[in-house]
Amino acid sequence: MGFNLSERKGQVTVYVILGIVIVAALIGTFVLRDYILKSDFEREAEKLGVNEETKVVYEYFVDCIGKVTYDGLTVIASQGGNLNIDNYKYPVNPLVPFTNRLDVFNNEGLEVPYWFYETSNGIQELSVPTIENVQEDLNNYVKDNINTCTNNFSLFEEYNIRGFDEFDVETEIKDDKVYVKVDSDLTVNYKSVEQEIENIYVIVDTDFGLLFNDAIRLFTTIYQQNFMEEKTIDMLVLYDELPFSFTEFSCERKVWSKQQVIEDLKKILELNTNKYFIGKNEYFSVDSDVNSDVYFSYTKDWPFYIDIGPDEDNILKSNELTFDSLGSSLLRNVLCINDYKFIYNIKYPVLIKLSSDLDFLFAYQVIIKNNQAKINQVEQSFNSEGSKLCLSKTMPTTINTYDNNLALINDVHVEFKCFDTVCDIGSTDSNGYLKTEFPQCLNGLIIASKEGYNDARMLASTNAETQNSLILDEIRNLDFEIKLIDNGVARNVNDESVQISMEGPNNYQVSLDETSDVIGLVPGNYIVSSFVTKEDKIKIEKQTLHECTSVPRKGLLGLIFKEEKCVDIDVGGFDLDNVIIGGNNFEFNVDKEELNSRKIIFYLNVYDTPETQEEISELYEKINAGGIVNNFRYPEYEN
Repeated sequence: MGFNLSERKGQVTVYVILGIVIVAALIGTFVLRDYILKSDFEREAEKLGVNEETKVVYEYFVDCIGKVTYDGLTVIASQGGNLNIDNYKYPVNPLVPFTNRLDVFNNEGLEVPYWFYETSNGIQELSVPTIENVQEDLNNYVKDNINTCTNNFSLFEEYNIRGFDEFDVETEIKDDKVYVKVDSDLTVNYKSVEQEIENIYVIVDTDFGLLFNDAIRLFTTIYQQNFMEEKTIDMLVLYDELPFSFTEFSCERKVWSKQQVIEDLKKILELNTNKYFIGKNEYFSVDSDVNSDVYFSYTKDWPFYIDIGPDEDNILKSNELTFDSLGSSLLRNVLCINDYKFIYNIKYPVLIKLSSDLDFLFAYQVIIKNNQAKINQVEQSFNSEGSKLCLSKTMPTTINTYDNNLALINDVHVEFKCFDTVCDIGSTDSNGYLKTEFPQCLNGLIIASKEGYNDARMLASTNAETQNSLILDEIRNLDFEIKLIDNGVARNVNDESVQISMEGPNNYQVSLDETSDVIGLVPGNYIVSSFVTKEDKIKIEKQTLHECTSVPRKGLLGLIFKEEKCVDIDVGGFDLDNVIIGGNNFEFNVDKEELNSRKIIFYLNVYDTPETQEEISELYEKINAGGIVNNFRYPEYEN
């Protein structure tokens, strides 16, 4: 059989060409894949052409800006996603010594903000930053500290570097990277070769974004599920050192030192809080979608508040059982029945740390009220953008918006809340009218808002087509003044500081201080909390009180005879730089007609500076007494 040499060569050529095409296709695929996987930021950076003469200067700036950025991320991570922590706007109650931040070492060396806490006047606050807030803080940090990169130009004596005086910074945080873009008019001249560098692109390798997103997911879990509150209640039930609720057949009436119970509870919390971890189906595990290493901690030196009742002179003892006859009372003493039921109100902080290349910290305030986990009064949707609910708008719904004179209001922003998800709906037109589709939801909440008006809220079920009218109260501004009632006489504020917090209809809130001269009000009822403080260094001396209580004697003798049981109680022993000297907590109503006044004057009672813990407690009782305290005056209007 013969072979045609030309045919053999042709086949080889085809195979070679086919092989080249396949290799080219594979290379093209990898190149395209690499291009697609790169971010817009990385593709922009690659387009930047820097000549060899300028490259050393550009790389210096990239390295320096990268270090500045990482320093900023370190600070922000240690402060719960904040570059600066907001000032606490309420006076600190030494009996409930909490602010909006946890002083980790009790020396202001490391302060971590609470993402959830309750203020001095009982208002729950959520303070969880968004990624946009974090990026803005990081932008500001880089701007404020980038000048450190211009202090070492002595390294480039042969270069003429100019134009780095004005710049703008833009950052983008991803799970494992942070992109930094610095816009400037940087010009570098080297041996008559000049190049303008309009943008500097920096990529910082860090897990900050992963830590932040994990922190959000973890916080959402523990906040919504009351994880640590439920564990605290378990501790109250399970530990014998902590009297809680039980009936005991014993001829001896037990008593507990309240102070000792508090010390024991602190130790128990410290022991158990450190055992929490991320996991599933174990007692101390938190079931949350978190990939970072997580650590929980509480130490007994941190702020702590507890109230246990019933108590008598700081001694806890059982309730008296009620019996209707001498025979029943005799039976009780023969059977030796003691009923123990104590009510706990507790607040304490937990520090949560998520770790990778950085440590991300935030604090959480655990709250127990009347032996129950807190009821979440504040809701926040942490991931409503792109929610399936918000993307499923199918039910036609009509909205009309009016002011309190029933005049139509235009350009009112409308949102719809279903469970913990808030969906953006749209805005009313020039006739105060909006017809659009809503997500279907039973007992959802329509929220209408416009600048200069108090939000209007309405419960609505959107499983059928509805028409809804919402009335927004106009916020009326009045001149504002504070007067202090000192020994029955009204006087001006001198060197005192004043904090007033008001909660009105539809969650309308007002915060004022001694510098405020205008107040915005809407008609309705207000709950007012106010404190007057002054800077004054006082020392509350430590005292040991010998407290005794009377309890029935054992057995039948308990029908007639009682005996004393005594404990020693330590109180006081702390210093104050800022002390509360007065204030009033009360309610008052604002009528629509009163908002036509020119001015409103608030009167707050003040007293002598307290010098003992007992005097501090008495002062708080006066503040909380409302309108029944001596010389109290409700706000007055002037035309």
